Amino acid sequence: MKKIWVIVNVCLILILSACGSKEIVKDKSQKDEEEKEQLDLKQIYLDIVDSKKEYVDKDNNKQYALDYYKSLQYGPVNLAYKLIDLDGDKTEEMVVAIDSTDRFYLVLHYEEGVVYGFYNVARGMAALREDGTYVASGGADYNYYLKAKFNKNKMEEIILAKREEDKCYIDEKETTEEEYQEYVEQFEKKEMVNFTQYKVLNVGDDIVGQKKLFTTG
Repeated sequence: MKKIWVIVNVCLILILSACGSKEIVKDKSQKDEEEKEQLDLKQIYLDIVDSKKEYVDKDNNKQYALDYYKSLQYGPVNLAYKLIDLDGDKTEEMVVAIDSTDRFYLVLHYEEGVVYGFYNVARGMAALREDGTYVASGGADYNYYLKAKFNKNKMEEIILAKREEDKCYIDEKETTEEEYQEYVEQFEKKEMVNFTQYKVLNVGDDIVGQKKLFTTG
């Protein structure tokens, strides 16, 4: 009887060990797949940045990034990017910083196999933080702390806090100057994003449809 119990215990240990090993392999496999998906998504975005593929704008029209670059500057254009989950849905967007005569942004959002693109300017997406929040300014007395939300070709900017002349708001509720300043101080403590330098382009007169794209400087 004692031998039987020993055999049963050994079998149980082997079964549990095998199950544990399977869970470890499953967890590693799932992690590898998630990393692969993120890598593929990055390349999908970069193909858009390089005008190898089109994106869909807010009017549901297909566009090439080069045509957007050309609308900003005929000459050297510096491109940098940041992969960041702006809306907290576990899928990263790519924010492309475009420096020409000024700074502009192209925000790329992936949903159901389609990449959507949204435009912004320096004052419309300033001080981007790692949690996806940022600041928009309409002048010295008009400041907005925002968070983006996406639904295919729609990008909604949710106002977290704002100041309009002498009135302050947090979550759309009017508040005191002191509470607003405290909110601003907390925002300033958040980690600011670092953009990854990508390339400098010399944007010419040729349209993507005519095959010639741009040269790298």
